[in-house]
Amino acid sequence: MAAGRAARMIRRRALPLLLSVGMAATAAHAAPPASAPAIPVGSFNDGVNHWRSGHADAYARLEPQQYRQIADNLLLLQRRSGGWPVNQDPLRVLDAAAREAARVAQDEPGGSFDNR
Repeated sequence: MAAGRAARMIRRRALPLLLSVGMAATAAHAAPPASAPAIPVGSFNDGVNHWRSGHADAYARLEPQQYRQIADNLLLLQRRSGGWPVNQDPLRVLDAAAREAARVAQDEPGGSFDNR
């Protein structure tokens, strides 16, 4: 009788442990998540077109799937007043000099919520 009780107790304790180990092993070997979905960037087209008219067309740009980097650019380009400088391409890859210029420009007055 004591042996049966001991066996039940071991099963009760062992089962959750084995399930946890099995789930961890499965998660470790699971396929990586699919690539990030693209975000809609068409709303930026007006500013992008103005940016391109004043600069070369050939410059490094982020892909719409790189939404974290795009968000980083938007936050970096935003003025402390809440607006943004007009005619920017938020998908543009910013080098160190452009990032520093954007940091300095954050303190400038003005800014827009719309490029029109």
